[in-house]
Amino acid sequence: MNYNSIRDIQKEWDDIAKKASIIDKLTLRAGTYFSNTTLMLYKRHIIKRLKPAGNGVWLDVCCGAGTNSIILASKHSCKIVSFDISIEALRRGQKIKKYFGINNIDFINADVFHLPFRDAIFDGSIATQSFSYYILEEQKTLLQNLSLCLKQDALFILSDATKGSSTYHLIEPSTYISLLRDLGFYIIEKEEWGHELYQFLNKIRSKIVSMMQKKEITSILIYKFVSLYTSIVFRVTMIENRFRKKGGFLFYIIAKKRVKRTMLMV
Repeated sequence: MNYNSIRDIQKEWDDIAKKASIIDKLTLRAGTYFSNTTLMLYKRHIIKRLKPAGNGVWLDVCCGAGTNSIILASKHSCKIVSFDISIEALRRGQKIKKYFGINNIDFINADVFHLPFRDAIFDGSIATQSFSYYILEEQKTLLQNLSLCLKQDALFILSDATKGSSTYHLIEPSTYISLLRDLGFYIIEKEEWGHELYQFLNKIRSKIVSMMQKKEITSILIYKFVSLYTSIVFRVTMIENRFRKKGGFLFYIIAKKRVKRTMLMV
Protein backbone atom coordinates (compact mmCIF):
# COMPACT_ATOMS: atom_id res chain seq x y z
CA MET A 1 0.00 0.00 0.00
CA ASN A 2 1.41 3.42 -0.93
CA TYR A 3 1.72 6.43 1.37
CA ASN A 4 -1.17 8.33 -0.20
CA SER A 5 -3.53 5.40 0.35
CA ILE A 6 -2.56 5.21 4.01
CA ARG A 7 -3.16 8.95 4.40
CA ASP A 8 -6.58 8.60 2.71
CA ILE A 9 -7.59 5.88 5.17
CA GLN A 10 -6.31 7.94 8.08
CA LYS A 11 -8.32 10.98 6.96
CA GLU A 12 -11.45 8.88 6.40
CA TRP A 13 -11.35 7.45 9.92
CA ASP A 14 -10.42 10.80 11.48
CA ASP A 15 -13.56 12.26 9.90
CA ILE A 16 -15.70 9.34 11.09
CA ALA A 17 -14.30 9.67 14.61
CA LYS A 18 -15.00 13.42 14.72
CA LYS A 19 -18.63 12.88 13.73
CA ALA A 20 -19.06 10.03 16.19
CA SER A 21 -17.56 12.03 19.06
CA ILE A 22 -20.44 14.50 18.78
CA ILE A 23 -22.89 11.97 20.23
CA ASP A 24 -20.48 10.29 22.69
CA LYS A 25 -21.41 12.63 25.52
CA LEU A 26 -25.10 12.13 24.85
CA THR A 27 -24.94 8.35 24.72
CA LEU A 28 -22.87 8.25 27.89
CA ARG A 29 -25.41 10.51 29.59
CA ALA A 30 -28.10 8.06 28.57
CA GLY A 31 -26.05 5.21 30.04
CA THR A 32 -26.46 3.13 26.87
CA TYR A 33 -23.00 3.31 25.31
CA PHE A 34 -22.70 -0.47 24.91
CA SER A 35 -26.23 -1.11 23.76
CA ASN A 36 -27.00 1.83 21.50
CA THR A 37 -26.27 0.06 18.22
CA THR A 38 -26.85 -3.41 16.86
CA LEU A 39 -23.17 -3.60 15.91
CA MET A 40 -22.07 -3.00 19.52
CA LEU A 41 -24.46 -5.68 20.70
CA TYR A 42 -22.91 -8.05 18.18
CA LYS A 43 -19.41 -7.14 19.38
CA ARG A 44 -20.42 -7.86 22.95
CA HIS A 45 -21.88 -11.17 21.81
CA ILE A 46 -18.65 -12.34 20.17
CA ILE A 47 -16.26 -10.98 22.80
CA LYS A 48 -18.17 -12.95 25.44
CA ARG A 49 -16.84 -16.04 23.68
CA LEU A 50 -13.33 -15.16 24.91
CA LYS A 51 -11.91 -16.10 28.31
CA PRO A 52 -8.52 -14.34 28.48
CA ALA A 53 -6.14 -15.14 31.33
CA GLY A 54 -5.68 -12.36 33.84
CA ASN A 55 -1.96 -12.05 33.11
CA GLY A 56 -2.36 -12.24 29.33
CA VAL A 57 -1.65 -9.49 26.82
CA TRP A 58 -4.18 -8.94 24.01
CA LEU A 59 -4.08 -6.90 20.82
CA ASP A 60 -7.03 -4.93 19.41
CA VAL A 61 -6.36 -4.47 15.68
CA CYS A 62 -7.42 -1.17 14.05
CA CYS A 63 -9.33 -0.48 17.24
CA GLY A 64 -11.05 2.78 16.33
CA ALA A 65 -12.38 4.18 19.60
CA GLY A 66 -11.54 0.91 21.32
CA THR A 67 -15.02 -0.57 21.68
CA ASN A 68 -13.67 -4.14 21.65
CA SER A 69 -10.98 -3.28 24.19
CA ILE A 70 -13.37 -1.53 26.56
CA ILE A 71 -15.87 -4.41 26.41
CA LEU A 72 -13.06 -6.91 27.11
CA ALA A 73 -11.47 -4.78 29.84
CA SER A 74 -14.78 -4.28 31.61
CA LYS A 75 -14.99 -8.05 32.25
CA HIS A 76 -11.36 -9.19 32.42
CA SER A 77 -8.07 -8.02 33.94
CA CYS A 78 -5.81 -8.88 30.99
CA LYS A 79 -3.60 -6.17 29.51
CA ILE A 80 -4.88 -4.81 26.17
CA VAL A 81 -2.89 -2.96 23.52
CA SER A 82 -5.16 -1.11 21.10
CA PHE A 83 -3.81 0.51 17.96
CA ASP A 84 -5.30 2.52 15.15
CA ILE A 85 -4.12 4.80 12.36
CA SER A 86 -6.64 7.51 13.34
CA ILE A 87 -5.51 9.85 16.12
CA GLU A 88 -9.03 11.24 16.42
CA ALA A 89 -10.43 7.74 17.02
CA LEU A 90 -7.79 7.12 19.70
CA ARG A 91 -8.76 10.37 21.41
CA ARG A 92 -12.34 9.09 21.58
CA GLY A 93 -11.06 5.84 23.05
CA GLN A 94 -9.08 7.66 25.74
CA LYS A 95 -12.13 9.74 26.64
CA ILE A 96 -14.41 6.68 26.95
CA LYS A 97 -11.73 4.72 28.82
CA LYS A 98 -11.44 7.57 31.34
CA TYR A 99 -15.23 7.78 31.70
CA PHE A 100 -15.42 4.11 32.73
CA GLY A 101 -12.27 4.26 34.89
CA ILE A 102 -10.47 1.52 32.94
CA ASN A 103 -6.69 1.22 33.45
CA ASN A 104 -5.66 -1.93 31.58
CA ILE A 105 -5.81 -0.52 28.01
CA ASP A 106 -2.96 1.24 26.19
CA PHE A 107 -3.93 3.15 23.03
CA ILE A 108 -1.18 3.66 20.47
CA ASN A 109 -1.05 5.23 17.02
CA ALA A 110 0.24 2.67 14.49
CA ASP A 111 -0.11 1.54 10.89
CA VAL A 112 -1.29 -2.04 10.41
CA PHE A 113 1.26 -2.53 7.60
CA HIS A 114 4.17 -1.64 9.92
CA LEU A 115 3.35 -3.18 13.27
CA PRO A 116 5.70 -1.97 16.06
CA PHE A 117 5.56 -5.23 18.03
CA ARG A 118 7.96 -8.08 18.70
CA ASP A 119 7.19 -11.55 17.41
CA ALA A 120 5.14 -13.89 19.60
CA ILE A 121 4.22 -11.27 22.20
CA PHE A 122 0.40 -11.44 22.36
CA ASP A 123 -1.79 -14.12 23.94
CA GLY A 124 -4.73 -13.19 21.73
CA SER A 125 -6.06 -10.65 19.27
CA ILE A 126 -9.37 -9.15 18.16
CA ALA A 127 -10.04 -7.71 14.71
CA THR A 128 -13.56 -6.49 13.91
CA GLN A 129 -14.18 -4.56 10.70
CA SER A 130 -10.39 -4.15 10.52
CA PHE A 131 -9.36 -5.53 7.12
CA SER A 132 -12.15 -4.98 4.61
CA TYR A 133 -11.01 -1.56 3.41
CA TYR A 134 -7.99 -3.32 1.84
CA ILE A 135 -7.92 -5.52 -1.24
CA LEU A 136 -7.54 -9.27 -0.79
CA GLU A 137 -3.76 -9.40 -1.36
CA GLU A 138 -3.25 -6.68 1.23
CA GLN A 139 -5.51 -8.49 3.68
CA LYS A 140 -3.33 -11.58 3.27
CA THR A 141 -0.27 -9.49 4.19
CA LEU A 142 -2.04 -8.05 7.23
CA LEU A 143 -2.98 -11.50 8.49
CA GLN A 144 0.58 -12.71 8.01
CA ASN A 145 1.97 -9.72 9.95
CA LEU A 146 -0.56 -10.25 12.71
CA SER A 147 0.20 -13.97 12.94
CA LEU A 148 3.86 -13.20 13.69
CA CYS A 149 2.86 -11.13 16.73
CA LEU A 150 0.83 -13.96 18.28
CA LYS A 151 2.18 -16.63 20.59
CA GLN A 152 1.64 -20.30 19.92
CA ASP A 153 -1.86 -21.30 21.13
CA ALA A 154 -2.98 -17.66 20.92
CA LEU A 155 -6.63 -17.02 20.13
CA PHE A 156 -7.65 -14.79 17.25
CA ILE A 157 -11.19 -13.54 16.71
CA LEU A 158 -12.01 -12.03 13.33
CA SER A 159 -15.34 -10.40 12.55
CA ASP A 160 -16.59 -8.47 9.54
CA ALA A 161 -19.47 -8.20 7.09
CA THR A 162 -20.16 -10.25 3.98
CA LYS A 163 -22.37 -7.70 2.24
CA GLY A 164 -24.04 -4.34 2.68
CA SER A 165 -21.30 -2.08 1.31
CA SER A 166 -20.06 -1.16 -2.16
CA THR A 167 -17.07 0.74 -0.74
CA TYR A 168 -15.17 -1.98 1.11
CA HIS A 169 -13.56 -5.22 -0.07
CA LEU A 170 -15.86 -7.64 1.68
CA ILE A 171 -14.76 -11.28 1.75
CA GLU A 172 -16.74 -14.42 2.52
CA PRO A 173 -15.96 -16.21 5.81
CA SER A 174 -14.82 -19.31 3.90
CA THR A 175 -11.97 -17.31 2.35
CA TYR A 176 -10.79 -16.08 5.75
CA ILE A 177 -10.98 -19.62 7.10
CA SER A 178 -8.77 -20.82 4.25
CA LEU A 179 -6.25 -17.99 4.80
CA LEU A 180 -6.09 -18.66 8.54
CA ARG A 181 -5.55 -22.38 8.00
CA ASP A 182 -2.73 -21.62 5.59
CA LEU A 183 -1.09 -19.54 8.33
CA GLY A 184 -1.26 -22.41 10.81
CA PHE A 185 -4.49 -21.65 12.66
CA TYR A 186 -7.31 -24.07 13.30
CA ILE A 187 -10.91 -22.94 13.54
CA ILE A 188 -12.65 -23.27 16.89
CA GLU A 189 -15.95 -21.56 16.17
CA LYS A 190 -17.73 -19.55 13.47
CA GLU A 191 -21.13 -17.91 13.18
CA GLU A 192 -23.08 -15.64 10.82
CA TRP A 193 -25.91 -13.24 11.56
CA GLY A 194 -28.68 -11.94 9.31
CA HIS A 195 -28.79 -8.61 7.50
CA GLU A 196 -32.44 -7.50 7.39
CA LEU A 197 -32.93 -6.87 11.11
CA TYR A 198 -29.64 -4.96 11.29
CA GLN A 199 -30.86 -2.52 8.62
CA PHE A 200 -34.25 -2.13 10.33
CA LEU A 201 -32.81 -1.38 13.78
CA ASN A 202 -30.25 1.07 12.38
CA LYS A 203 -33.04 3.06 10.69
CA ILE A 204 -34.73 3.41 14.07
CA ARG A 205 -31.47 4.37 15.74
CA SER A 206 -30.63 7.09 13.18
CA LYS A 207 -33.92 8.83 13.95
CA ILE A 208 -33.35 8.60 17.70
CA VAL A 209 -29.78 9.92 17.41
CA SER A 210 -31.05 13.00 15.57
CA MET A 211 -33.42 13.59 18.50
CA MET A 212 -30.64 13.10 21.04
CA GLN A 213 -28.52 15.75 19.37
CA LYS A 214 -31.08 18.30 20.54
CA LYS A 215 -29.95 17.40 24.09
CA GLU A 216 -33.50 17.08 25.39
CA ILE A 217 -34.25 14.88 28.40
CA THR A 218 -37.22 13.35 26.62
CA SER A 219 -35.05 12.27 23.72
CA ILE A 220 -32.67 10.52 26.12
CA LEU A 221 -35.57 8.64 27.67
CA ILE A 222 -36.76 7.61 24.22
CA TYR A 223 -33.23 6.59 23.30
CA LYS A 224 -33.02 4.38 26.39
CA PHE A 225 -36.30 2.75 25.44
CA VAL A 226 -35.13 2.07 21.87
CA SER A 227 -31.82 0.71 23.16
CA LEU A 228 -33.69 -1.70 25.41
CA TYR A 229 -35.95 -2.67 22.51
CA THR A 230 -32.93 -3.21 20.25
CA SER A 231 -31.25 -5.38 22.88
CA ILE A 232 -34.33 -7.59 23.31
CA VAL A 233 -34.91 -8.01 19.57
CA PHE A 234 -31.21 -8.74 19.03
CA ARG A 235 -31.26 -11.55 21.60
CA VAL A 236 -34.44 -13.03 20.13
CA THR A 237 -32.83 -12.94 16.68
CA MET A 238 -29.69 -14.68 17.93
CA ILE A 239 -31.87 -17.49 19.30
CA GLU A 240 -33.82 -17.64 16.06
CA ASN A 241 -30.57 -17.93 14.12
CA ARG A 242 -29.88 -21.18 15.95
CA PHE A 243 -32.93 -22.73 14.30
CA ARG A 244 -33.30 -20.97 10.95
CA LYS A 245 -30.40 -19.88 8.76
CA LYS A 246 -30.66 -16.29 7.53
CA GLY A 247 -28.71 -14.53 4.80
CA GLY A 248 -25.23 -13.89 6.13
CA PHE A 249 -24.18 -10.35 6.95
CA LEU A 250 -22.08 -10.03 10.10
CA PHE A 251 -19.90 -12.99 10.99
CA TYR A 252 -17.17 -14.00 13.39
CA ILE A 253 -14.47 -16.65 13.34
CA ILE A 254 -12.49 -17.78 16.39
CA ALA A 255 -9.20 -19.43 15.50
CA LYS A 256 -6.24 -20.72 17.49
CA LYS A 257 -2.61 -20.61 16.45
CA ARG A 258 -1.16 -24.10 16.34
CA VAL A 259 1.92 -25.25 18.18
CA LYS A 260 4.83 -25.63 15.74
CA ARG A 261 5.49 -29.18 14.58
CA THR A 262 9.16 -28.88 15.52
CA MET A 263 8.10 -28.27 19.10
CA LEU A 264 5.89 -31.35 19.07
CA MET A 265 8.72 -33.56 17.78
CA VAL A 266 11.14 -32.78 20.60
